[in-house]
Amino acid sequence: MNGLSKSGPSVTSREIAELVESRHDDVKRSIERLVVRGVITSPPMAEKPTAGRPVAEYIFTGEQGKRDSIVVVAQLSPEFTARLVDRWLELEHRAIPSSVEDGCTLIESVTRTLHLPPSESLGMYHKLADKTGHKDLLPAYTVDAIERGGGSSQPTASLKSLLLEHKTGLSAMKVYPLLEKAGLAEHLSRPSSKGVKKFWCLTEAGQLFGKNLTSPANNRETQPHFYTSEFPQLLQVIGLSGLLEAA
Repeated sequence: MNGLSKSGPSVTSREIAELVESRHDDVKRSIERLVVRGVITSPPMAEKPTAGRPVAEYIFTGEQGKRDSIVVVAQLSPEFTARLVDRWLELEHRAIPSSVEDGCTLIESVTRTLHLPPSESLGMYHKLADKTGHKDLLPAYTVDAIERGGGSSQPTASLKSLLLEHKTGLSAMKVYPLLEKAGLAEHLSRPSSKGVKKFWCLTEAGQLFGKNLTSPANNRETQPHFYTSEFPQLLQVIGLSGLLEAA
């Protein structure tokens, strides 16, 4: 057993027997006595194939399993406790690269799928780095620049706010379908406790006029924000420039 399971680092009763130089059956009996006395929780058991009959092993995982396995060793052979602590440290350090790789893959996928700007992606990388202790390797901020812009971060606002500011008399609910028809926005959905939740997301073409922020209401949704300097041209693209002239 390599000490890594789907639920994270793990140690088996057989590994404990090897660490404390005892018979596996004796270790299992000690575990069962401690469970009966309420000193440790009952660990799950799994069968390991062998040349003969399968052998049943107790499996300790997670923080509770780590604590309970140390208690078991302390009861059996206190002088070997350090060996088990070192084993857990080894397994935890081995698991970190895997969790970082999985996290990076997820962030890259979410960034592509939801068309997130660099600042939103960097925020997710910061959260991942907090868990691994490498936040000092990341930049503190990044710039979300529009392709035709001046190369600096542009002020943005929600569609609702900009429609009110420009006195268009239209609601965001009326304008988003026009953006979708122009290929600038798309309606995405996610499962929720109440069924399916829909939300708007800017397409790659739409990101000439704005960017997708992570919704404060739910981090599995995007919340489009639009560049204030590009908003008049955006209205022109979807055929609403006359509203600005009327205003």
